[in-house]
Amino acid sequence: MPRQVRQQGQGALSDMYDIHPSFSLPRLTARTLKEWLAPDGHRDFFNLFGLKVLGNIDELAVLKSILERLARAAQATLGVVLMIEEEKNRLAFYHAIGMSFSAHAIRNVAWSLSRQQQHFTQGLDKTYIFDCQSFARRQDFNFEKSLGFKSLIFQPLGVEGQILGAVLLGNQRHTGDFSGPDIERLVEEALLIGPELERIWLYRELHGMIMNMMRAFISTIEAKDRYTCGHSERVTAYCLKIGQRLGWSQERLDILRISAMLHDIGKIGVPESILLKPDKLTEEEYAIIKSHPLNGTRIIEQVPQFQNALPGILCHHERFDGNGYPLGLGGKEIPEFGRLLAVTDAYDAMTGERPYRQKLSHSQAVAELRQNRGKQFDPQLVDVFLEACQQGVWK
Repeated sequence: MPRQVRQQGQGALSDMYDIHPSFSLPRLTARTLKEWLAPDGHRDFFNLFGLKVLGNIDELAVLKSILERLARAAQATLGVVLMIEEEKNRLAFYHAIGMSFSAHAIRNVAWSLSRQQQHFTQGLDKTYIFDCQSFARRQDFNFEKSLGFKSLIFQPLGVEGQILGAVLLGNQRHTGDFSGPDIERLVEEALLIGPELERIWLYRELHGMIMNMMRAFISTIEAKDRYTCGHSERVTAYCLKIGQRLGWSQERLDILRISAMLHDIGKIGVPESILLKPDKLTEEEYAIIKSHPLNGTRIIEQVPQFQNALPGILCHHERFDGNGYPLGLGGKEIPEFGRLLAVTDAYDAMTGERPYRQKLSHSQAVAELRQNRGKQFDPQLVDVFLEACQQGVWK
């Protein structure tokens, strides 16, 4: 029972690892699935697939350090670091120094392939230098001029011939041309930072691979239960809309996306006979259903990059009045991701068919949210959700 957990002194979320210590997973087969999800099982989830999970990387901090080192080498006062986004066929701006331009704004800027070709006719793998005089004549660098550039160097960044990104360096003075030694130091330093950039690239690739793997697991879970097909995608969409209305940062929204998409991944260990049972569950069956937040946490805690998503996965069935599970947290003790997921998860569950009942209409589900405002759900988040409903965000 949730209250038993509290009586054992485990009311705080940070104590969850005292209750459920980390284990290692054996090879995943149908026969071992139940074993590694059991409290005394073994968990090393991603070694099942021969993956070595990289430690967490503060990508922006690394890119900022790279940009500052290269700017010092070239004695530049302005700089922008760009990263290749192959799926969008562009170079995207990631960080800037020496200018009054917010980090959020710079992330919304990118060079399309056509603009790259316009600037750099000999390809992106070469260093390009525009002195003050030639730069002033160029009409295709108006955006860079608006940032304060009076001269400009384009320096590609890569490893073993593969371009992973680039930096734009410049000066704010009309007499700020770069010397030969400036360029030599820049090129030498750019060669040294290749491994750091490659680590970021590998981190991104692994992050994408893991997310695709998680989506595959979610699809597997939802394929077992036709009643929940598309549930995680819809809950994710609802959560992101609410997060945007609350003014959350893009970084926080990205974590919320992961948490919402993976909130039910622990159901991979719940038998279909329970998921699809049309009758009332027995106490034993209900206990198995209630284990899925902890099971999901056990799986996802193996991914260093997803640690910030764990509170939502663990706590999306906690109740505002303290009568939820698995920890029996109440009120603002419940992490905000968990409180938000409780609202969106319940709404989608109520408006979808289930084997044990027919779906509710939108208005009926809204009435349930209102009735349980301050009991099951955070009243503030219910209000934001209902406001979005009234404005036609979804129906």
